[in-house]
Amino acid sequence: MSTIKTQPVKWHGGKSYLASFLHSLAPPSHLESPEGYTHRHIAFAGGLGEFWNWAPTEGIAESVNDRNGELINFYRVLRDPLMFGRFRLLVDLTPLAEDEFRAAENVNHGLQKPNARQLDADDPVERAAAFFVRYRQSRQGLGRDYTTPTKRLRRGMNEQVSAWLSAVDGLAECHERLRPVEVRSCDFRRYLTQLDQPRALFYLDPPYLASTRSSVGEYGANEMTDDDHRELLQLLAGLSGRFMLSGYHSTLYDDWAAAHGFACHERQIDNKASSAKVKAQRVECVWTNYPATEGKH
Repeated sequence: MSTIKTQPVKWHGGKSYLASFLHSLAPPSHLESPEGYTHRHIAFAGGLGEFWNWAPTEGIAESVNDRNGELINFYRVLRDPLMFGRFRLLVDLTPLAEDEFRAAENVNHGLQKPNARQLDADDPVERAAAFFVRYRQSRQGLGRDYTTPTKRLRRGMNEQVSAWLSAVDGLAECHERLRPVEVRSCDFRRYLTQLDQPRALFYLDPPYLASTRSSVGEYGANEMTDDDHRELLQLLAGLSGRFMLSGYHSTLYDDWAAAHGFACHERQIDNKASSAKVKAQRVECVWTNYPATEGKH
């Protein structure tokens, strides 16, 4: 199987645009070097932008993790051979429409409103379908507002309709990609502690430090405090395995990296979270606990 062309959900802060850069920084696996990693773990799954762009490799064990219960329910349904068929049928029959978006929004918020299409919030498959509709049909992948109307065409149809159908059509490929992957939902402390070992590679893309962001609150109950970030950095400093950590420059992160001699790799991009027409440039950082020469530049 090759990489995934259309990831299933749009997600705030996703790293699909940095996937090739991240992969170039990854150390070799045991298939490339006798001492390479055997396990690949993603601690903050989100939309899994970097994962979908990483072709599966036989002989590498993979896991993904996130604290967002609705997101993880979606991934579990997407990978499950029995539940996926019914899920695919539900979304296949769903058009791009604001009424569908509102009905899905009601389910994920635990609401049932008059005149809204009724879905079973206790059914994991219907919850997953509602989640997919809500985030795929939302503006900027935030799940809050219905997608922005457009007059542009793609494939001879409305651009947003084309994007929706492409996402639905790509689900079978995503299902196959996720089947050999362990899906977890736990705190990053437990995830790192339980899975750490010398031949593990962790990729971490946490909610960025609040002081470095143009806006906060997009991750709701899963936002991280400064103390959470300090605990994360402390855990990473004692890790037996290798890690790649995404973030922006800050005194906290830069002092930590300098104290432990960790490498920082930079890539300048436009600020994806900005709503401005002309987006300001930001420097994305990836810290690693192994030398730059070990990555596949």
